[in-house]
Amino acid sequence: MRKTQRLSRQRVGEHRYWLLERGSAVVESILEEAPALAWYVERTQLVTVLDDGSGGTHLKQRQYLVRDYADTPTGSYLPSITAQARERLRELRMRHSAATNRTGQDL
Repeated sequence: MRKTQRLSRQRVGEHRYWLLERGSAVVESILEEAPALAWYVERTQLVTVLDDGSGGTHLKQRQYLVRDYADTPTGSYLPSITAQARERLRELRMRHSAATNRTGQDL
């Protein structure tokens, strides 16, 4: 793994981590031995897609907008937000469908 930094005015503004060839081979080996760990790879890929390039600080700020997360004491188990996430997805799909029906075209 290789780490690079992008500096802002007086501090590190961004850390970037690069998984190199040898590290990638190690990951593949681990996933072969413990396929259940692929869940973490999938979650990381989802976060990357949802990030929109805004970076870790922005993601952390967004995370704390979720009341259940913000109210959880440090070191405690985070409660599931599956129900809230599914409801939010349902609402987004409904809005998208309504907008598509209103304009007659997919957005």
